[in-house]
Amino acid sequence: TGHPGLGGSVTMQLTALSGLVCACVAASLAPSASAFGVLPVPKSASLPGAQLPLAGRYAPSLCGMGMQLFPLEGMGLSFKWPGGQKKGASGGGANLSSEAKYHQSREQYHLDRLKYHQERANYHSEKKARLAGASGGSGAAVEEDRGMKRIVFVDLSNTCRSAAAEGILKQALEKSAQAEEYTIASRSTGGGTAEWYKSEVARYIEQESTDPRMTSHAIKRGVSLSGIRSQPISREDIESFDLIICMDQQNQRDVMQAADFWGVKAEAKGKLRSLTSFCRGTTANEVPDPYYGGQGGASGQVFEKVLDLLEDGCQGLASDLQQGIA
Repeated sequence: TGHPGLGGSVTMQLTALSGLVCACVAASLAPSASAFGVLPVPKSASLPGAQLPLAGRYAPSLCGMGMQLFPLEGMGLSFKWPGGQKKGASGGGANLSSEAKYHQSREQYHLDRLKYHQERANYHSEKKARLAGASGGSGAAVEEDRGMKRIVFVDLSNTCRSAAAEGILKQALEKSAQAEEYTIASRSTGGGTAEWYKSEVARYIEQESTDPRMTSHAIKRGVSLSGIRSQPISREDIESFDLIICMDQQNQRDVMQAADFWGVKAEAKGKLRSLTSFCRGTTANEVPDPYYGGQGGASGQVFEKVLDLLEDGCQGLASDLQQGIA
């Protein structure tokens, strides 16, 4: 139809106008017009015989990111921008340098250590108060309440780390006058067997001797691992041992899962420790599994580093046990 205000009769094709509106709608809903195959539209659309100005809010710039025909947020709607973020969100930790990430991980590690030592301080404070209260009674009662006497080490298969830790701690305590009072053992978390904590599954888990590579490296340090055979930890172990010392965080999670199944989760939680928490000369928070540590010389280096960690932790543990502060 004619439009006298445009300097003559202008025929506006409805199809062209509707196409323009569709382009604007697409632009308002998408962060990139290319997703819809829409070409940029200028703020002044050229139609036959005239210029038809478009209002600012209905003429988005398709080369920018802030395109909408109407405020989506005002309607309670939103959409994600490239990278999974909303408009205005910053990358945060994604832009951290490798050095910053390292310091972030060390910060978290030390915060965890502070929490652990605070818990230990509270424990020893309570023990001290109990001993002080019992000092007026019989000496036997005081002796019965001193220190931890039954220790079990736990890892995945009980053929490398936990077995070696058992041998190392036994050797460290041999020099103690109270060595015979301690019971030292090691256990597994099923060696990767699903639902290993169920009795009908555990009975089929085969006992294995210590990994010959670990045995060989331990002998060089004067530590014998002979006679140690793998077996999964049991409910009776959790109830009878004073300390359950794990090699890594996954071991602790596996023990807690089993304890939950057995109905002794609270008791297990109070006894769980990490071996590295007793280390004096390292800030490591886990003892890595050396099983897949490489071949030949590389494998030997891995086992030696693991034994260094085990010795450090067991010596610190032995010292704490002898002082009654473990």
